[in-house]
Amino acid sequence: MIAIKFGDLTDARQLSGLLFLDAVTSYDKSWSGSVTEHPVESGVSITDHYIANNPTFSIDGVFSGVDISPIPWSIQVDGVNPLNANPPPTHVSVNNIGAGLLKWLPDSITQFLPNSSPTIIGATERRDSRKDIEELLETIMNGVYINEETNRWENRMTLSTIYETDMGQLGKAYPDVVMTGYSVSEGVDSGEGMFVTLTFEQVRFATSESVDAPAPAKGTPTARGASKSKNKGPQNTPVTDSPAVDIESEVEDDWATSNQRPKPPEVNDG
Repeated sequence: MIAIKFGDLTDARQLSGLLFLDAVTSYDKSWSGSVTEHPVESGVSITDHYIANNPTFSIDGVFSGVDISPIPWSIQVDGVNPLNANPPPTHVSVNNIGAGLLKWLPDSITQFLPNSSPTIIGATERRDSRKDIEELLETIMNGVYINEETNRWENRMTLSTIYETDMGQLGKAYPDVVMTGYSVSEGVDSGEGMFVTLTFEQVRFATSESVDAPAPAKGTPTARGASKSKNKGPQNTPVTDSPAVDIESEVEDDWATSNQRPKPPEVNDG
């Protein structure tokens, strides 16, 4: 049997829940990896390291609308029972079981017997959680939620844990898994059962750390480039008087240079 914990059951602010599959028809676990390949001149490939892929899990199971066994109620994670668990029924008894025979007895006898119908004592109403399960799984697969503080849609990844169980006892656990697939199958033979296929992938997380960089050695280009310079503030550029320029003389010189011939003589009108 399989139990699945979604989110943090101890934090009411998070999307969370514990589900127990009443029946498991298929359960597959897969680990895989790959090696690097670098072709060389000799015509072969060499390898320098191995890359492990994320483990994957696939579960085909059934959530039943009726009580198959009291096992779900005996399972607890963080003090929480599965969403689809019903408490075991109390001892059931039937009163006035012979009341239906009164009509076959003569009135001389039935006048001394109570005229009442049989009643069942101890039966509790059973809760069908299939709609709640379907809503929880669809919300998890949606992957986004509205942040009420920012009033914006944000991404949400719900970390889960897969528990292998044996007769109501929790066994091996696979934490940090994320549900990547969910489908429901309905057919003429489904009856009161909810047939699901769930796929998960176990993820890894990287952590970051901040450290102070070592000081560069003195006299190196790095040290000179990292040396602090004093900010002298805005500097005033001194203004000097420019020498006077004879504009007419410069124009005449430019004309003579560009035409490469002597300047025509000046004509005296007087």
